[in-house]
Amino acid sequence: MTDAFGESLIAYYCRDYFCGERTRYIVRRDDGLCESQNVGVYFDEYPAWQDFEKEIIDYTQGRVLDLGAGAGRHTLYLQLKSHEVHAVDISEGALLVMKKRGVKNLWAMDLRKLEFPENHFDSVLMLFNNFGLAGGLKETRDLLEVLYKISTKKGRIIATTRDPYQTEKPEHLVYHERNRKAGRPPGLIRIRIEYQEKIGDWFDLLMVSPCELKELLIGTGWMIAEGAPGPNGMYGVVLEKRWGG
Repeated sequence: MTDAFGESLIAYYCRDYFCGERTRYIVRRDDGLCESQNVGVYFDEYPAWQDFEKEIIDYTQGRVLDLGAGAGRHTLYLQLKSHEVHAVDISEGALLVMKKRGVKNLWAMDLRKLEFPENHFDSVLMLFNNFGLAGGLKETRDLLEVLYKISTKKGRIIATTRDPYQTEKPEHLVYHERNRKAGRPPGLIRIRIEYQEKIGDWFDLLMVSPCELKELLIGTGWMIAEGAPGPNGMYGVVLEKRWGG
């Protein structure tokens, strides 16, 4: 696997962190659509976060698991607030950057293959669209079941995602219809990260509307406890255990 995302984080940290946001990577969708993304957002400190992200992270409690931690911006913020935070990422470059930035507990791990004790975490972070990182509906439900086991009786999932239907762009509407015809959820996109000559592997990212999220949670033991609307269809949610663990 080529770690294009990790390479972009390293480049930003080594070259641009103190002299401006120049490093960018490409997100390529499997229909050919490309978007250039600013790597600097993964290093943003709390004042630069969007309001809904600030609102949702305030629900964090106790020992924390940060899934897809990237450059560690959420982990570092919570460490300063005296939380014990365990940062998980599959990217070696991300783990290297987090180590250099002072993240204390690092785990090189695929979030679909988590290996932690039961009843261990009070909060699980799935921020910056990371709720959908497991892939499709089944994979996401499987992950939610694992998170139910490794979280405490009053454990929470604090997540952000995007309502895919909050768009009028033809390229997205066509993609939704393509997914429907293929028997896939409309908001399930297949993408890869590209940075300079580095090309990452394809992976699925699920985006769901609030109604789809409620349906997805049926039978997982989780329910929506709080919500925080954001711009352009983005929103945050706090999930709590329906049956108290």
